[in-house]
Amino acid sequence: MSILSVYHHRTPEQPNKVLTYATDIAATLAEHGLDFSQHELTARPRPGGGRETVVQALGNELQALLGMHRCTAFEVLDCDGEEGRPQAGEEEHAYPVDEVFVVVSGRAQLVVRRGEWVFAVLCERGDTLRVPGGSGRWLSLGDRPFCVAVRLLEKEGNSAPVHGDGAKPGEFPGMDEL
Repeated sequence: MSILSVYHHRTPEQPNKVLTYATDIAATLAEHGLDFSQHELTARPRPGGGRETVVQALGNELQALLGMHRCTAFEVLDCDGEEGRPQAGEEEHAYPVDEVFVVVSGRAQLVVRRGEWVFAVLCERGDTLRVPGGSGRWLSLGDRPFCVAVRLLEKEGNSAPVHGDGAKPGEFPGMDEL
């Protein structure tokens, strides 16, 4: 089940709102310039197979996602809990362009700061979240990450994050604390 927890940046210990219906999640995020949707994926790559295995398993579905979101480049996040935690994405950062985050297998929590509000979206297989460029964000994968996700980009070369002094990710509940 996808879950959206909405926090005011000054009260990270208690969400103002928690939503579990996809339509409610999408409507609330849309009010703040974020786009949440769900897609039926037929490919089922198992975490830990590596980038090429994920790309091969997704095949035409990856091309369809790229076309649907007007993107030409992508990165693969593949964590099976055995190789340790990925370090990238755990601190707040922003990208200069829109990012589309798609969970292919497992679960991941993508947290986005927009103004005074922080949106923690626990995403499952098929969940897609478009984050506007310049928005602060971070990723929580839990203590034993088990996830395959793709990050779609407008074009190659847009992957260098800019780190900011915004929210403090450690103050907000992570994926394992929901």
